[in-house]
Amino acid sequence: MNLKLNPIRSLSDPAWLFVTACIEEAFPIDERRSSESLAALLNHSEMGCHVIVLDDHPIGVFNTWNLSLFRYIEHFAIVPALRGKGFGKRVLHDYVRQVIPPVILEVEPPVSTITQRRIQFYENENFVLCPNTYCQPAYDTCKKPVALKLMEYGNQLLPDQFDQVVDLLYQIVYQVHK
Repeated sequence: MNLKLNPIRSLSDPAWLFVTACIEEAFPIDERRSSESLAALLNHSEMGCHVIVLDDHPIGVFNTWNLSLFRYIEHFAIVPALRGKGFGKRVLHDYVRQVIPPVILEVEPPVSTITQRRIQFYENENFVLCPNTYCQPAYDTCKKPVALKLMEYGNQLLPDQFDQVVDLLYQIVYQVHK
């Protein structure tokens, strides 16, 4: 089986509608950009929008940012029918070994079985849950901020440089100031 990340660089890409539908299915409204906002970032030099492809069929989305101190995974999802089959693990495993760590991502706090399993998935790939309190800012005026947690692969920044990490996320990814 051939598993790869294909970049999406324009709205005319045949996979664009899949990417937006996958994000809408996988993430609550307050934890995702509008499709218009995401489209505006397609040519942003630090942002990468990718469709996960298995044997020429789209199976997920993987959006990342290359920031000065770390790599950030903004959205990562596999279609529901293929979850638990190891595809997400392969994508994440390959990604963290191809980039220079650290890698940061956000997760929901471990308050339910699903959120605990999600954290365990990342811990199995050597991500570490940061104990600090973190709030994802609202993506736009119609959305609410969300209490989340940060996780890190590489164990170089968190929790010691937590404020610097949050400042970069807020300024570059969310375009707000703390």
